[in-house]
Amino acid sequence: MRPPDEPMAPLELTYVTAPRCRLCEHGWSVLTELQGRFAVSVREVDLLSDEGRHLVATSRVAFPPALFVGEDLLAHGRLSARALECELADLGVGSFATDGQG
Repeated sequence: MRPPDEPMAPLELTYVTAPRCRLCEHGWSVLTELQGRFAVSVREVDLLSDEGRHLVATSRVAFPPALFVGEDLLAHGRLSARALECELADLGVGSFATDGQG
């Protein structure tokens, strides 16, 4: 069992993106904000890579971006910070202390 003062390992998210994708750029701003508030790390995968094609095909995502936990689709299209906060809470991802805003 982990001691209470030991930080949790971040949850790794895989972010499948395409070049020149405005929704992907917006998603990065959302994910950057969430990384400052939740114990997550984000790894980018190109849609045209073998891994990107596999993830998109198995989850039947119609267009990028797509966000995964392992091979499970978490979100796709225009990412919503509020919706992702709820998803992360449902997954039991720890949040960092805030100054009371948000």
